[in-house]
Amino acid sequence: MARGSELHAWLSRCAPGSHQRLHECAPYRHLLHYAQNELGVVCIEFSHSDEKNFFERAVPVFAIPAHKPGAHFPFNLLHDLRHYAAGDFVPYCFAEDGSLLPLSKEEYTAITCLDESDATWFSDVFIPNRLGHGFVEEMLGCICGAHAFEELGITDEAQVRQAMRSIEFEGIVPAGILRHERFRGEVRELLVNRYLRYHVLDRRQGRARYEAWMRQPATALTWLRFCNVFNDPKAYEANQQASLERILEYREAFNPLRALIARTLNFHLRVTALSLAFAREVLLQDGAALLGGEELGALVAKLARDVDALHDRFIQLKAMSQRVQGCEPTAENLQGLRMAREFQRDAAGLREDLRRLHADARMPARLQAMHARVLSFYDAEHVDMSGVEEDIEACLARSRALAGL
Repeated sequence: MARGSELHAWLSRCAPGSHQRLHECAPYRHLLHYAQNELGVVCIEFSHSDEKNFFERAVPVFAIPAHKPGAHFPFNLLHDLRHYAAGDFVPYCFAEDGSLLPLSKEEYTAITCLDESDATWFSDVFIPNRLGHGFVEEMLGCICGAHAFEELGITDEAQVRQAMRSIEFEGIVPAGILRHERFRGEVRELLVNRYLRYHVLDRRQGRARYEAWMRQPATALTWLRFCNVFNDPKAYEANQQASLERILEYREAFNPLRALIARTLNFHLRVTALSLAFAREVLLQDGAALLGGEELGALVAKLARDVDALHDRFIQLKAMSQRVQGCEPTAENLQGLRMAREFQRDAAGLREDLRRLHADARMPARLQAMHARVLSFYDAEHVDMSGVEEDIEACLARSRALAGL
């Protein structure tokens, strides 16, 4: 229980300059403590090409962006942290008989793109306003969002948020910005080649993610059981603001026991359950042509039982995490420590079973493709990147037309 912060050690090693400077700021420390104590954030440099760009709002596993300068890592993490705290939206609702009904692609894309816009505001405006524009720009080597909008005469955070929603979410650069004398140089570069580009990419990624959800209806139920996800748009929207308030008000110091329990919930139980559910769904969809009915039925039933068993452990450990006080070796804290370690061993055994399944040449190709993956539930969606520049120019042209320019 005396083990130090893994996140602090990783950031100190990979981004020593920016992390050390940031760590002097109380808001930054509070956010990192929340990430560890409550979310169980894990940072991994993946080797498989399909996992290098992994990102899921409801799975706090941060894929270390090896292609970016190390000094940027803390800022990338803060952006994703906002997503992790807010959770994700699952595009299915329940019918009266309990079956799942898909929501429209347009509704799902709109909901998730608005979340992306607000996360950009958090990392590019809210955080720099509290850490200092000059400091953030020194670390990143470019103008920050808060400073850019200040140059345009917009300093109120709520007004900046609305302007960013107009650009990134709606794809419209407001008329007042287009007409402003400071809309040039690095300010224009940021708003057009970052935020307006995000508008184009967010929508493409949202549509690709929707198609991935549609390929995995049964797995969606497991996400609803294990993850911080919603399938009610109003509940999801309410949690956006509530989660922001939670992380901003968080004042608890780093607690190694709470962090261990949170990592166990996130990386060991949640990730393993999603991997089992994905394997079960692939077998249900593709297994009949490859396996005998009796063997297939037994495999599918075992995977379902394993997910249920992990869910029981997940509920138990989550309840235990609420009872942990400090990190002294009290009877309750020691019970939480033993439970976390026991459940990690249970999950490791199930992952070993999965590895054998992935290595079985009789299994469907989609399952065999997960062999040697860390996240064997992640069926990476590939986004069409053709025509991005043309779409950005079209957004600019529409913005100018609306502004009468």
